[in-house]
Amino acid sequence: MADKPIRQNWLVDPTKEIQIKWKQVEKQQKVSQLMKTRQDIEDIKKGQILGLEATCEMLELEIKRLDVELMNLRAIDVKSDTK
Repeated sequence: MADKPIRQNWLVDPTKEIQIKWKQVEKQQKVSQLMKTRQDIEDIKKGQILGLEATCEMLELEIKRLDVELMNLRAIDVKSDTK
């Protein structure tokens, strides 16, 4: 990001051209900030959110496996009750 113009106590007033340049610098800072913020959003979408989605999928698979194990245990209990 571009640095802000250094505010100093000048002995003279800036010309119109200098004021325009300072305003262009200020505008470029905002453009750079906007681009960085958009990139941050994209990084979060592709990184952190994707990782959280993968974690959810793994937990769903583990829940399904536990359901199968519970059904097997219940089936064993039913068989041993009938003997």
